[in-house]
Amino acid sequence: MNTPRIESRRASTSVRSPIIVNQLGAEVRAVLADHWSRPLIIDHPADRAPWEIAPEADVLLTRPLAGWHGAPAEKPAGWPFGLRWIQTASTGVDFFPAWLLDGPVVTVGRGISADPIAEYVLAAILSFEKRIHDIRPRSRAEWKITPLGSLSGKTIGIAGFGAIGRAVVERVKPFGVNIRVLRRSAWPYVLPGIQPVDSIEELVAVSDHLVLALPATSKTAGLINADVLARSKTSLHLINVARGRIVDQRALLQALDDGRIAGATLDVTDPEPPPEGDPIYHHPKVVLTRMYHGRVARMPSGWRTRPWSTSTLTRMAWRWPTSSTRISNTRKGTATMNKVVEKPKKYSLVERKPAATFEEERLHRKQRLAATFRLFSRYGFDQGLAGHVTVRDPEFPERFWINPLSKHFSQIKVSDLQLVDHDGNILIGDKPINQAGFVIHSAIHAAHPEVIAAAHTHSTYGKAWSALGRLLDPLTQDSCAFYEDHVLFDPFSGVVLEAEEGRKIAQTLGSKKAAILQNHGLLTVGPTIEAAAWWYIAMDNAARAQLLAEAAGTPKPIPHEIASLTSRQVGTHKGGYFSFQPLWDWISEAEPDLFN
Repeated sequence: MNTPRIESRRASTSVRSPIIVNQLGAEVRAVLADHWSRPLIIDHPADRAPWEIAPEADVLLTRPLAGWHGAPAEKPAGWPFGLRWIQTASTGVDFFPAWLLDGPVVTVGRGISADPIAEYVLAAILSFEKRIHDIRPRSRAEWKITPLGSLSGKTIGIAGFGAIGRAVVERVKPFGVNIRVLRRSAWPYVLPGIQPVDSIEELVAVSDHLVLALPATSKTAGLINADVLARSKTSLHLINVARGRIVDQRALLQALDDGRIAGATLDVTDPEPPPEGDPIYHHPKVVLTRMYHGRVARMPSGWRTRPWSTSTLTRMAWRWPTSSTRISNTRKGTATMNKVVEKPKKYSLVERKPAATFEEERLHRKQRLAATFRLFSRYGFDQGLAGHVTVRDPEFPERFWINPLSKHFSQIKVSDLQLVDHDGNILIGDKPINQAGFVIHSAIHAAHPEVIAAAHTHSTYGKAWSALGRLLDPLTQDSCAFYEDHVLFDPFSGVVLEAEEGRKIAQTLGSKKAAILQNHGLLTVGPTIEAAAWWYIAMDNAARAQLLAEAAGTPKPIPHEIASLTSRQVGTHKGGYFSFQPLWDWISEAEPDLFN
């Protein structure tokens, strides 16, 4: 096998550049190339089998369309070579050979195609209702008024409420529809505009358009069968963007022929493709596409900004073990998800294990958020109604938890935190929130999906430094954490109450970890609540140190090369996470009522 080889790994005693085989194109290459570890990227030739990779590679980034349909039944000699991680640009693993899953950690791109799939669903619904192609006149005799359908007042049923289901909801809401949702897990809270249902039978009975966005499992195979379809409204339009085997295709065609349902849009079938002569190809009530729902001309934005592109590479660069989700085979050849956490070696600081459930992760984030307010009070960061810290909800990323207005930081408990969506609706909680806080934080969370938490207060030293309208200089080892990693937002234009001003702040922030809001204060963000909180404490301290140094004389900045090196040493989000831990241990023991 003739595969590309790498002669130099650019290794050092502590940090090395990961070697990545990229089968995902130029956009992903650009994201990876910006990582501080400077990975060595091999662009895989299009005419070479996707499993014929450089044996020195640490990472394989691939997708079904790379040519896996021609994979051999048995794994190639030497596979998986030196691979430590395989990332697929697909939600499922049906397209890959079993041996791909029997080796290094494999992670999937769950949710990365939610937006284009939701757009496909919306297009299917509107096409069914408006029949644009059917009403097109092809002669003078056909030039007549034809009544069209309307979405207003119709019921959209959604089976499955993951990233795709949520994206569909956001797109159909403006049409004045009723939304009913069936999900596998319990609802943690009631969502405005959504009515939960308890069974697929109940969902089918009320839906005018039914969207299938469920994973294919032993429990969902054949979920839409003759008995279920017999309960449907005759107006039902079925849309399947999940997996073909969720629908009993023969029962579906029979229901269409009998007039029990009105139509179907199928982007998946069982089998795929259907055999030659299958009636599904020419059925007048079926719109059949060939899994086009997630295909777009450019890589989905969710993939380009995926946090794995930095966090996992950081783990590899520092030779930390990769904690992730491994996909393993079941007896029937489907995939199940099993947590795999390797034991760390030679390191005393260990990241916590990934949460097993959304509820566990939600509690973790809320507890750290409440602790952050207690810590900020101890540092004197609270002032009247000003100041707000937010953390994104793990299950519903378009929603975040925030402190209630007029509650002193020193008194905030877990139970006081309020859940807010990007439209300003308070989903949990009965207190008002800081309007300026909502405007700033909602814009940041919406524009930067990699940001889990954001912090902003009117701390004394932060305000004083912001009045100078300057970035912080690299005067100390600690201040180097922000060297070339923070921005200045100016000019000051009053209290941030308009959405456009919030969007400007989010745009100016870009990929940096912090911003100095001129004549206003400091703002920090992070991929964890721990990091965002620590960066705020550290940045206020850096502002204080520079104010004192300049008051005493003329400070001597650290040279660029040394400041850049120090930034990479002390300015990582992992470092921010660990720096928060002693404060967490202290405040949780000193003020245990914060957990109430």
